[in-house]
Amino acid sequence: MKQYKLYGIIGLAVIIVLAAGYFLFFRGGEASPASYDNLLKNGSFTQTDSEGIPEGWYLDAYAGLSGAQFSVIEEDGEKAARIVNLQPKDARFAQEVAVTPNALYRLHGYIKANADGGRGANLSIEGGYYF
Repeated sequence: MKQYKLYGIIGLAVIIVLAAGYFLFFRGGEASPASYDNLLKNGSFTQTDSEGIPEGWYLDAYAGLSGAQFSVIEEDGEKAARIVNLQPKDARFAQEVAVTPNALYRLHGYIKANADGGRGANLSIEGGYYF
């Protein structure tokens, strides 16, 4: 009986090693941090159009744009997108980004929210829930 248990453990270890090899070598692996490119256009919000909207971004909201105020502000020497929702809605600055299927990406940013009732802001990817 102990011999079968040992074979099971060895078999499980082989499966884990093969799966790790597949994800690292056959699905592209993960690039080193030095090789990451910023795929966002104007991710620093430094360039705005004549209406003050960041170039490369569009305005979007789940319940329509009325009742939301969009702007770019400067805070601590850095530009930042600002959204004020005057009524409940999911207003956002959005941008389409071309990606490669089954590749690894990192979404990074800073959020400052002043929200009543526990609702606030988030960085998100449309079309799914990712963490």
